Amino acid sequence: MNKKIFIIILIIISVPLLGTLYVKYNYDSSLLNSVKKIIPNNLKSFLKKNVFYKNELEKQLKIQEFSYKKLEKTYENTKYNLIQLQQKQSSVNTQNLPFTQFLQIYVNEINLDIKKIKPTDSEDVYRHSKKVNSFYIESDDKNIYLFFKNGDISFLKISDINSEKIDRNFKNIKSNLPDFIKVKDTLLENNQLYIVLSDSSSKCQTMKILTADLNTEYLNFDTFFSLENVDYCDDSKENENVKFKKGFFNGGRIEVINFENSKKMLLAAEYLDNSLLPPKNLLPKNFQENYNDASCKFILIDFENKNFEIFSSGHRNPQGLVVTKENIIISTEHGSRGGDEINKIEFKKHYGWPISSYGEEYVDSFKNEENFTYLKSHSKYGFQEPIYSFVPSIGISQIIELPNSFHKRWQDNFLVSSLIDGSIYRIKFNDDYTSILTMEKIEFQKRIRDINYLKKTKSILVAFENEKGTLGIISAKK
Repeated sequence: MNKKIFIIILIIISVPLLGTLYVKYNYDSSLLNSVKKIIPNNLKSFLKKNVFYKNELEKQLKIQEFSYKKLEKTYENTKYNLIQLQQKQSSVNTQNLPFTQFLQIYVNEINLDIKKIKPTDSEDVYRHSKKVNSFYIESDDKNIYLFFKNGDISFLKISDINSEKIDRNFKNIKSNLPDFIKVKDTLLENNQLYIVLSDSSSKCQTMKILTADLNTEYLNFDTFFSLENVDYCDDSKENENVKFKKGFFNGGRIEVINFENSKKMLLAAEYLDNSLLPPKNLLPKNFQENYNDASCKFILIDFENKNFEIFSSGHRNPQGLVVTKENIIISTEHGSRGGDEINKIEFKKHYGWPISSYGEEYVDSFKNEENFTYLKSHSKYGFQEPIYSFVPSIGISQIIELPNSFHKRWQDNFLVSSLIDGSIYRIKFNDDYTSILTMEKIEFQKRIRDINYLKKTKSILVAFENEKGTLGIISAKK
């Protein structure tokens, strides 16, 4: 008798328990769904709230989780589209951020409403029908220095970057620079300032590198190196009011390199002067007999005696120059119509211009011509191939090696700026600098003339070239 009672009690306990387990793990099964259909609605509501409430809560939780993930994905897509839209609208400031693949960056912009002191060539005021104010950037542990194309020089204390009246904190530095010059590049080396310029103050246009001890009171420049362009002299002026001579001098970037165990200055300039023709043996043999190489040269200058020699040739309008920590020389050069180049510069090598180029001439009918003006290979004809050639052109400008201290996600990177394209390209080269492994375009929609790394604040300084000029300060999210 006791055994029967035990079995009955066991059955009474087991059936609801097993039923509950079945319902829990088969809540949406076809059998249960069939049973649900014959149960009155008021009874189903009672059972959900008092018996199977846990299953119902789990089901609602799953629905909420799904809805959350869907909203999260919608948020990320909206955020991405908003960033893309901000780029297209040129709304770059501390709130509206340029988009990068792996790193969030902030851009603080400082408008340079600085009164001009020296005369400015009217032809330098406009680029593609827009007013521009061109300048170059240098920095040290205390200050940021701005060198404008007409020779005006200003500085800003790094400690004043976050000031509410930052635009009023720029101070002018007086100097003995002549009027009627065009600054081409600057270099700060061991507290010594070097400035490259074309000088129209004398009879003939002159390419000069001047130097001064750096200070913020007065810069007393002396001539470090000079070449007079005898092909562009002004014996009889048609208009005495025209002070800027129409000479030919492009490029002008400089860097310090170690060459054959000696410190040298490297000058990259397109300077047409038949007195500076390199030896014909720099040209491939099939071009030596009938061709005078009056293209751009990289000139190697001795710091001590100022003697110089042609380092390489066959370049076109260099706009950027960097010497890496491994003492590798990398340049950026304007092509013609297409064909902007990034080059690895090697001693006594020829880089093809004006014979080989991946660009073409600026002529309206170029698409209808049967043959290209320039050869579409470098190596095939004995010239050095570029590491990379941009087609179409981006209006390439400066290149810098970005220190790894900027951010752990941007390691062993270089930055290349652009004028027409209004972007900065983040680049990683292979180990021997013969190819590009990755390239990321970061859009600003503003002309960029120069870039510089500010070590003290781990920031990237950008020379935005607009009507009055804007100094951009790029920092990474910590």
